[in-house]
Amino acid sequence: MPEHHTRQVTSDRLKEAVNRLSQGQASLTQSHTALNTKMNSIHSFLNTKINSLIDQIAAITTNPSSPSPSSQPSPSPIHRPHMKLDAPRFNGHDPLGWIFKISQFFDYQAILEQEPLTVASFYMDGSALH
Repeated sequence: MPEHHTRQVTSDRLKEAVNRLSQGQASLTQSHTALNTKMNSIHSFLNTKINSLIDQIAAITTNPSSPSPSSQPSPSPIHRPHMKLDAPRFNGHDPLGWIFKISQFFDYQAILEQEPLTVASFYMDGSALH
């Protein structure tokens, strides 16, 4: 009789193990399906983005003279070796020559368009300052 009981216990354990394996497999199948769905979604999104970039590149390369302002990166500042330049001073004589020189100085120093008058006033002397 003990042998029959042992067989029954072994059989019950095997059935329980098979049940757990089946449940584990079902859980893995669900996880795999969910991951597959997510991967498909990501793949679709990336394809859309890549196609959009390809269209933008094609538009730029077929008509490089007029890229849209939003797609054109702002120009990077010109990096020149550091060189100390003295701005020309203005004392009231030769205004056209001074305007030319100070304009060149502003261009080289990359003075913003809003600042030239303020900066220029620092380089005026005597009657020119009044």
